Amino acid sequence: MESSDLGGSNSDASAMFRVLGAGLGLVVILTGCALCLVLFFNLWRAVDHPEVLSGKVAQWTEMLGGDQLVWPVPAGSDPGSDAAARGERSGRGAERIPLARPLAVFMVVLVYGLLVRLAIALISAGGRLMGLAQSDKELVKSLLFEVRRTQAGASAGTPK
Repeated sequence: MESSDLGGSNSDASAMFRVLGAGLGLVVILTGCALCLVLFFNLWRAVDHPEVLSGKVAQWTEMLGGDQLVWPVPAGSDPGSDAAARGERSGRGAERIPLARPLAVFMVVLVYGLLVRLAIALISAGGRLMGLAQSDKELVKSLLFEVRRTQAGASAGTPK
């Protein structure tokens, strides 16, 4: 039997899968770019209006335990102090260093860092899908065609 007897050729199915792969790759790239834009504008808004970010940090601080999460430091344990060098203890009780707020800031930065890494991975995966969907020769041809098309469009729009 010939391939025409089956209702289509092998190259038609291959071309369809290439188009689907390229389309899926483009969707994944656009999703990664959209996530990058959302993260960028969220950070921009946090820099412009710090109360937005301080609200998130306050929520994380309360979730982590608020004033209950502390690091106890025995009194007079500062090795650089004069009292510690003389072997004296200060009259104060043990000091408490709050840990919830620094830990909350670390968590917010960590979450943003992981989301940025996810966005970069999505863009990279989409590019790989598009690259796999086309052979190297076809990929170079399509890139050169796009460059020529954009240059032709740009030169046609400029007056001479």
